This record gives sequence, C-alpha cells and structure tokens, in this order.
Amino acid sequence: MSSASSSVESSTGGGGSGEYRCKVDSPDLTTGSTYTDSADSGKDYLCSIAYGVYGSLYYVLDVYYTNEPATITEEETAKFLARNRVKVSVIESNSAGKSFARNVEEYCKKMNYSCTFEWFYNGGNKETRIDSNSADVQKRIVFPSNWYDRWPKFYEHVIDFQRVGANQKDDGPDCMTGIIEDLGASVWKAKIRVT
Repeated sequence: MSSASSSVESSTGGGGSGEYRCKVDSPDLTTGSTYTDSADSGKDYLCSIAYGVYGSLYYVLDVYYTNEPATITEEETAKFLARNRVKVSVIESNSAGKSFARNVEEYCKKMNYSCTFEWFYNGGNKETRIDSNSADVQKRIVFPSNWYDRWPKFYEHVIDFQRVGANQKDDGPDCMTGIIEDLGASVWKAKIRVT
C-alpha cells in the first residue's frame, strides 16, 4: 500500500481557484463512493465524482462531467457507478435530482449492480457554500496528477472558477464542496437507504 503522504504535490490553478492537491499514485482504496450533482437546466453540467477515502483525504478516482440530457446521463451514471465499483452514491435531489436518482437506481437494478443510494435536498447558497469550504476542498481532495488530461472540461471549469465575480460554470466546484460538506460532517451516513 502506498503511503497517503508520499508524493503529494500541489497543482497551481488559474483564475481565483488557488491550488489543488495532486498525487502520482494513490493508496490502495477498497471503498468507492460518489457525490453527484445532476444538471438542473440545459446550461448546467452533471458532475459525478468517484473517490476513495484514506485518512482525512478524498482521492478522486474518476469524474463523469457532461451537459448531455438526463435521457442519456441516467443510464451513463449507472454505468459510471458500476465501472468504479461504487458502494455508496450520494445524489443531490434539487429540482429534478430526486427523479434522476430514482432512475439511476433503476438502471443499476437492471444491470444487477448493487449500490446504496442517498439523495437529499441542498438548499444552501451555492457561492457561499463553495467559498466557505474552499480551503478544505483544496487541502483534502486529491486529484491524479494527470486530471487535466483525463477530464479536460471538468478541469477547465474548476480552474477557471472565480471566488468573486460571475461564474458561468460552477458545477465542478459545487460537487467538490458537496463531498467536503456531507462526508466531512458524516450526516448522511445515518440516513442511508439500502436498495
């Protein structure tokens, strides 16, 4: 098993994004989870981040980031969960999110893939949440060193995000904030519904 503290480096972001942690090799992670923020409107991106937890760090294993319609993303999200052997999937239920979560769950059942789902309404102000959690996001979420190659649109939107000013694409930073908020607090763990 690799040491969680070895070869962690910082990747300088552009805009107002600061720096994000990167690592060439991740520790052996046996538990996979996702946090998903479905697209609320046609201009939004669906963002689903698969990660493993090691110590107090969240290692990003895969990202599904797209502005395709729900008719495509529901089935693709189920495939994403299966491909990453996700055991717990947390999905925001804002707007059409609850319907999205139920449909992803149905696709998983059709694939004979077992996963625990939790969906919840997140009513907090998005900019405030992102800003107040930005230090923890940058300290505790660790990306692969080639994340800009693996998920170029996600990387571009995260790096271009501004703490102050107009942000056209905040879906990536919002999803990363959700990981820190909900998993850091461990509030959702007591409410998980097994399927």
